[in-house]
Amino acid sequence: MVAPRDAEGNAEYIDGLERKWEEGTRAQYLIRPREGEDGNERSRSAVEEDVERFGGDYDGLIRNATVRPDGRIVDHHWYTIMREQYENAVNGGPQPG
Repeated sequence: MVAPRDAEGNAEYIDGLERKWEEGTRAQYLIRPREGEDGNERSRSAVEEDVERFGGDYDGLIRNATVRPDGRIVDHHWYTIMREQYENAVNGGPQPG
């Protein structure tokens, strides 16, 4: 399990992700349900639609990936869309196989 970051560690992590986004080397986002909403299936469906639309793949399930602030241990579903897949999808080119 990954230890929670403090505020400074979070800021550094987010800055690093932003730098990678600007360099075009990484993009990442997270969808969480609203307070009191069980949106797992809806959220996953929305992500899967985007992944399919941009030629990406479902890579698998990472069990016990994160400990939430309330102590719950949650799994993560991992999806990827490679830059070439995305660019081909938005530019109408061939999808890599």
